[in-house]
Amino acid sequence: MPDSKPGSPTPDNGSKGMAEALRRIERARRVKADELDLSELRLTTVPETLGELTELHELVLSDNRLTTVPEVLGQLTALRKLRLDNNRITKVTESLGRLTALTFLDFSNNRLEVVPSPVLHLTSLENLFLDDNRLTSLPERLQKLVKLTGLFLHGNPKLSLPDEVLGPTWRSTASTPAARPRDILAYYLKARKAAAPLNEVKMLLVGRGEAGKSSLRDCLLGFGFDPKKKETPGIEIHTWPLKQGGETVRLHVWDFAGQELTHGTHQFFLTERSVYVLVLDARADTQDVDAEYWLRLVSAFGGNSPVIVALNKWDKKAFDVDRFALRERFPAIRKFIPTDCETKLGLEELEKEIRAIVNEMESVHEPFPADWSKTKDACSAMKENYVTLEAFREQCRRNGVTNKEEQESLARILHRLGIVLHYADDPRLRDTTVLKPHWVTESIYTLLRLKEGPKSDGSLTFAEACAALPKEKPEMVRYLVGLMRRFELCFPVDETEERWLVPELLPKFQPELGTKWQAADALRLRYQYKVLPEGLLPRFITRTYPLSAGQLRWRGGVVLEMDGAKALVRAGGSQVNAAILGDDEGRQRLAKVIRNHFSHIHADLKGLEPEELVEVEGHPGNFKSVATLERDEQKPGAVTTIETKEGSVPIDQTRELNRISAPAARDPQQRRLRLFLSYSHKDAGLRDVFQENLALLEQDGLLEWWFDGKILPSAEWDKEIRNELDKADVIVFMVSTNFLSSKYIRGVEMTRAVERRKADETELVSVILEDCAWKDRDFTKYQLVQPDGRPVRKWNRHRDAFNEVEKALRKVVGQLLAKGAGKSSGL
Repeated sequence: MPDSKPGSPTPDNGSKGMAEALRRIERARRVKADELDLSELRLTTVPETLGELTELHELVLSDNRLTTVPEVLGQLTALRKLRLDNNRITKVTESLGRLTALTFLDFSNNRLEVVPSPVLHLTSLENLFLDDNRLTSLPERLQKLVKLTGLFLHGNPKLSLPDEVLGPTWRSTASTPAARPRDILAYYLKARKAAAPLNEVKMLLVGRGEAGKSSLRDCLLGFGFDPKKKETPGIEIHTWPLKQGGETVRLHVWDFAGQELTHGTHQFFLTERSVYVLVLDARADTQDVDAEYWLRLVSAFGGNSPVIVALNKWDKKAFDVDRFALRERFPAIRKFIPTDCETKLGLEELEKEIRAIVNEMESVHEPFPADWSKTKDACSAMKENYVTLEAFREQCRRNGVTNKEEQESLARILHRLGIVLHYADDPRLRDTTVLKPHWVTESIYTLLRLKEGPKSDGSLTFAEACAALPKEKPEMVRYLVGLMRRFELCFPVDETEERWLVPELLPKFQPELGTKWQAADALRLRYQYKVLPEGLLPRFITRTYPLSAGQLRWRGGVVLEMDGAKALVRAGGSQVNAAILGDDEGRQRLAKVIRNHFSHIHADLKGLEPEELVEVEGHPGNFKSVATLERDEQKPGAVTTIETKEGSVPIDQTRELNRISAPAARDPQQRRLRLFLSYSHKDAGLRDVFQENLALLEQDGLLEWWFDGKILPSAEWDKEIRNELDKADVIVFMVSTNFLSSKYIRGVEMTRAVERRKADETELVSVILEDCAWKDRDFTKYQLVQPDGRPVRKWNRHRDAFNEVEKALRKVVGQLLAKGAGKSSGL
């Protein structure tokens, strides 16, 4: 995902900005820098001396006053990343077309009316940002930029592209895959022919269990009120044909179960460009906490989607929430409406507000190709729970969509609309590629509830899962469990993948812990949330499961063990606290792993914004913000203090930070290498153990690591794998019999990795997992790692073996960084 975009320009006048630009260019020339930031200088042009920096890889000209792309930029032929966002550009000179090494080009928030023709010559482009311009059309030649993985066109209303086609904005691509450029262009070119309004939108009712969501839905859809209606056990999806003038808009109404057990799955179905109705009631006087919790969840996954807050069961117990404060924090709130299904209070007003919102949503009224609409309608009416790709293609052909690429583009767009779930590019799904969202959700809820109860140990066997879903084929049951693993809802107990543990089903109450965790020398971390998300600790338990084997686990906490150190991580109130015991090195390593996992979880759960704190050494109970310590460390002479009974006491920021992180990780100039991990899915258990060592390397600021588990649903897995292979500074093979017998690994990953290693474009490290036929393979010419001369599986503790592998990798990474490798990282 691209960097965060800078804020408003500085108040410097133009002459001061040009002088500062000259100083920065001279400094960059002197130190032979490969990056240069000339943003926020109010420049209307750039110094000619910029053209002398011919080895520059990255140039930032954001937030200036440029009206054209300076001719001198054409001399910077080594540029890989160019940012020109937030200017006033209307014209692009032909010289830009000479920058054929560019992989990243940002023209966001300018005044372009057409896609500049020089851009069409930049065949290496991977990310092109043209959002928030004035584009009136798209050239067919954009299809020639075959390496594009991100094409951002939001905020160009004259293109008439629905949000579901455009996909997420650049801010949202961490947890949702960007729309494929090919899909966007296929839709655009198709829609220029016969088309009709899309007239589809997704509406989601969210809130705690028994708040009355289902009753509210029934009343809106005309089913009437049933006072004896039972709580929704899983998910119900209904279509509400809403008459709007002379048209009918179909609302796909999703009603979720509100029990805590299901909250961990909500993040996978809450989507942007939807309508949300948050249903609150006052039965337990928790409406304020409930409002904060659900609004944060919706803002995290629903973006700027409009929200109506229904204050339900009003006539039974009138109540209110802090409306102005909530609106200030969550501007997407449209209205607060008191409702009561039994007396029909507020129902007419609620429907009127929904109609108004739908009428204003541009994406609802955008044109949709006529033959695509027929296929969309057929999928909406699909009786089967899932169909093969070929069956979907046949449906497309019957409706006039004959081109194979166009068929796949349509399937992905239907995935974004929430009409189907589409995993055509996931080899683990074999040929079953188009699924009903309702079936997937209900099946996962069934498995989650299977062992629910106070005596549950959280375990789930394959036999139990098959028995719970008797109508499903065993391979589909295994796929559903695999989907739960992907969603971080469960983890395997052993490598046979016949038994899993579901943290949401662990005992609710904390076991006896003893007094050792109160030790004065423990290293303590704290995460402070405004509202602690349900399912956060179970997800953390899933991510760290290799470290909790044989240790205490319950729904709200876990004990981890690594390299002689132990940690107690548990949730309480609006906090998560971690106490770490062991020697200095062991505590630091375990702290880094804990922080790494929480940073990834927080990145996925957008909008949480927790505060991370560390207990100051020698001052029990006195915690200091990690962000404050890091900021102060970067300011020469800055003094950080804590408040004690004796008054303000200065503390050493660097000393405190070194207890939980490496100095290099806090260095803004530190380069991170890209590491590609190649392994067999049948060795996923060992990969999970190894990932803790990779997490340490990542947390130390040395690398960013990638494996195919990071491919998001509906993304092109083959293209992403090849793309990551080509970017990697280090490629690691996890060699086993399964690895060597995989046709895809041999034909694609192994072949490309060896090619790049022969060309000295990457480093190749092979970790031998077991005795197998690895000798005399091409990769054996390069670095092999057998810890202490033994394959990993022959070690009593796999963790110890991977610690030795980590040491070998640190040496490789250190050598590459010393040589200046990885300069493309982050571009």
